Amino acid sequence: MLRMAFVGMGWAGTRQVEAVAELGRKVEAACLVDTDKQHLKARSEELGITRICTEYAEVLTNPDIDAVSICTPHVLHCPMAVEAAEAGSTFWWRSRWR
Repeated sequence: MLRMAFVGMGWAGTRQVEAVAELGRKVEAACLVDTDKQHLKARSEELGITRICTEYAEVLTNPDIDAVSICTPHVLHCPMAVEAAEAGSTFWWRSRWR
């Protein structure tokens, strides 16, 4: 099973977690990450995911996380992807190319 952390729990992050839930046993939404603690706690309760953190860097080196999905505002995608690559993490993001 692929254990994923979802970074950015706005609309896109929430939709991705819901989509992963439909995959069943193949992928697990293992951790939610957001800098807004109150929002993160609410999303955690809503989605039934107990592992949460407010620091993106924590999930990059966590051996219990296999991949990270970057669901933050577009302006943050590149620096976060670079940080993930430098940490040796597998990452994914969906972004519009302009």
